[in-house]
Amino acid sequence: MHRMITSMRDGVSRQSVVSQVAEALMDQIHDGVLTPGARLPSEHALSESFGVSRPMVREAIRDLSAKGYVRVVNGRGAVVREMNDEPLRIFFRRVLGPDYLAWRDLMAVRRVLEGHAAAEAAGAASDSDIEVLKSIIERMGARTQTPDLYAIVDFEFHVEIARISGNLLIHYLIKSVRDSVRSIMERALMLTDKQKFEEIHQLHVDIFDGIARRDPERARAAMDRHFADVQARVQKQLGEVQP
Repeated sequence: MHRMITSMRDGVSRQSVVSQVAEALMDQIHDGVLTPGARLPSEHALSESFGVSRPMVREAIRDLSAKGYVRVVNGRGAVVREMNDEPLRIFFRRVLGPDYLAWRDLMAVRRVLEGHAAAEAAGAASDSDIEVLKSIIERMGARTQTPDLYAIVDFEFHVEIARISGNLLIHYLIKSVRDSVRSIMERALMLTDKQKFEEIHQLHVDIFDGIARRDPERARAAMDRHFADVQARVQKQLGEVQP
């Protein structure tokens, strides 16, 4: 059953009505009424059901597509997408942008969440998970002379730990900030000398070691040291002035 949509005749703007239609459809997706792979009813059917015009329905579907809820397929109409991190990625791109203070706040949150993820991964990792992390660490070690490539594999390492932890929310959160943090991390690494780069890599090796040993507290502590180092380096290199 659809929620009641306020009519423009009640003095509500067109955009507000479109937003209400989009939110009603999002509710159905969240509630499992519309499942991944399901096709949305036709524009005509939705127009009749919500009591709004077809152009408004079309705008609402475009909004859902932009937010990653549906994809428009030729010949099939709008289809519900599998759950992914696109809505979060859009959110973080808009909220963070080039604002270093917002980025600093994000890193503080990641420090807590990823410390937890590392500890959980240490308790949950299978032998094959350990092998995957080992392979990533080895690829990171081979890229210490190329900061831009190192940053890409570095992020892969963090995403994989979040996946192994089994915490779906942390996994999606870490994946979703990739685009927002990549440029600032690459910049920080480009300004890092060879000796410091080796120290940075060793911090990642320590995280891997804690997980490989199935030692949650060791893994958590190593991740915390890593983020403390990241925060200190970026703060120094970007010239933040402390109050």
